[in-house]
This record gives sequence, structure tokens and C-alpha cells, in this order.
Amino acid sequence: MTSPAAAGLTPGSRFYQALGDTCEGFERAHTLPGACFHHPQILGLERTALFELAWHPVARVEDLAAPGRFRRVELLGQPLLLTRASDGRLHAHYNVCLHRGSRLVDAPEGELEQIRCPYHAWCYSLDGELTHVPRQAEVPLRRLAPVGVTEWQGYVLVNLDADAPALQTQWQDLPDLSAYALPSLRLAHREVYEVRANWKLLCENYSECYHCPGSHPQLARISDYVGGGDKTAPGATHFGASFNGGPMALRDSVGTMSMTGRARLPRIASVPPSDQHLVHYYVIYPNLLLSLHPDYVLLHVLTPTAPDRTRVSCDWLVLPEALRDREAIEDAVQFWDLTNRQDWQLCERNQDGVRARGYAPGPYHASEECVHAFDAWYAGWLRTALAGAAGER
Repeated sequence: MTSPAAAGLTPGSRFYQALGDTCEGFERAHTLPGACFHHPQILGLERTALFELAWHPVARVEDLAAPGRFRRVELLGQPLLLTRASDGRLHAHYNVCLHRGSRLVDAPEGELEQIRCPYHAWCYSLDGELTHVPRQAEVPLRRLAPVGVTEWQGYVLVNLDADAPALQTQWQDLPDLSAYALPSLRLAHREVYEVRANWKLLCENYSECYHCPGSHPQLARISDYVGGGDKTAPGATHFGASFNGGPMALRDSVGTMSMTGRARLPRIASVPPSDQHLVHYYVIYPNLLLSLHPDYVLLHVLTPTAPDRTRVSCDWLVLPEALRDREAIEDAVQFWDLTNRQDWQLCERNQDGVRARGYAPGPYHASEECVHAFDAWYAGWLRTALAGAAGER
């Protein structure tokens, strides 16, 4: 891969100046330059300086509820092992033996009393400590290579940087989510999509509903895209905000977002009356899309796999008692699966366009404050990352 300098992406370049235009105030700002969406050098920088330093949901807490439970996951191509030790503490390590690097665990999930390498039988406790080496009198006090791990709103999150700042530090400005009782919800359905578009185009698409009347007839029938209150588009700098978003109102005759529009799932009791007819949408930087409904919650996790490819994992979360009503769940799943696929088609068309020589950054529509908030956050981050990469040469 070429360096940022060889790719013309250094401070002082036209590309760098265009990122500065995106960081301008809303009325003066221009959209991101096209290279942000297809240049391999930019994706490489995003992986090492953004995604590998970010917190990612990789499992549900209920998957690891009891001591002895484990789950094998992969994040950004890295093999990881999650365990719940006998003291109840959660741990995350690379699924790699200290001896010669063998994969330790093959099963996707289950229960373990210890971690035993199939190659040379080196053994580890569930907290990662090396406990036994065959035919060696003294066991060196070494541990499996750790990664950062924490619990958040019913999810297990990991960070490939074992010394990463606490999640609460990175997301300290998030709205109060307690009314939606997220830790008590359960996974009702998960759908995984492969989208032929850059991950940032998906974030931009989610941040506006300017496209909704012409592209989402079912959603437009259910929800008033211009109603619901003020959008939240906090400070645009890299360190000044961790999200953007806001509410949209359901139409008067609608009970929930589903194919029928009927409210059949039990309502989350702690959601206040003022929010019973609203759906709140948040982009949590860099790659989480959180949709809060009065009766269920959606979480999209975006993982870039190529400059023009994104894997999207979408979870539908409901109250435990709602799991019995599969028909009501399917009503909500079908609605958002249809809406998702409509959005992915739009993003793929967008991807084709931003690669063209004829594309040039332009102004934002008056309804795209949240798109600008995301773009300006990203442009500020990328300018900082490019300046850092230039300083390392």
C-alpha cells in the first residue's frame, strides 16, 4: 500500500484542504471529497487509527452470563476469545497460544473449565493465566495477550487496544438511554448484510430522511420524517462529540414501526409518555446505528471489509416476554429488513457516483444537519490522522 504522501493525502494537499471545507459551519460546508469513499490508503488508516482503537459490540451479555461460558469471535480479522471466569469477571484475549501461536479454541461457544491448546497442551485459566506446560517444572508467569473488554447496554464490547480509554470516556456525551431498559432486552433476530458501499455512506444515509418519501413508501406511511422534534447534531470536532441523531414521530394512526403498523409487542414500561410516539435514531461514532422504539430496539454494527464493501449486522431487541410472539417479532423484522435493503441499494448507487471524476463536494440540504455533523466529525478525525501519519515519516 502506498504512503499518504505518495497518495497525495498529506497536509497541504487539495484533498486535505477539501476536508477543511467539510469542517466549516453548516451553511458554508461542503460534503466529503470522493476519495474518502474509495481510496485504499484511507481505509488502511481508518483500520489502524480508528477502528482498531474503537469499542465494538461482539456478543450479547446473555451469551456469557454464567461462569465458565466462552465465545469465540473475530474482529477486524483478529481471532478473539471471550470468557467468563469463575469469579464472574469477563475477559477477552487473542485466541492464540503463547507457545507457537496455535489457535486455542475452535468451537464458536460453550463452556470450559480451562483453555487447553490442542497442539502442545499448554493450559490457561479462563482469566488468561498460563497454568501448565507439559514436562516443564516451572510455569512462567505469563498470560494470553489481552484486549480491552467491557459491558454496555446488554452487549459485550471489545477494543483491540488493551490500554484503550474507558468506554465511558469515549462516549461520555451520549444521551441517557436508561428509559429503554437495554440491558434487560433480549435478542429476537439478527440479520447480516453485505453492502457494496463504503461504511461512511451508510452512516450518512442513516443520518437523514430527506430521501425517505421517494425511497421508503412503507416508512413514509408509518412515520412523519419532518416531525418529532429537533435533531441533535453536537460539536463537529473529533474530540467534541461521539454521536448525532434525533427523533422522528409515528403518524397518529400508527402504533409502531412494522409492516402492519399495529403495536403488538409489549411496550417498554420505563419509556416516558412523551416518547411513546417517537423513534430516536443515533449514529454513535464511528460505526453503530441505534434505533430506539417504544416497544423494541434496533442496533446496526457496520464493519468495513473493503473501501467499497461493508458488512452490516442488525439486531432486533425485545423484552423477554415478547420472545414468545414470533408473529409480532416478524412484523417488525420484515419492516426493517425491507427498509434496510432499500437503504443499501441507495448507498450502492451513491458508491458508484462518488467514484466518478465528475463528482465534486457540494453543499448540504437544509435537512442534513446530522449528515454534516457526521462528516465534519470524520473530516476532523481524518485531518488529525493524516497529520500524525505525516509526522511519523
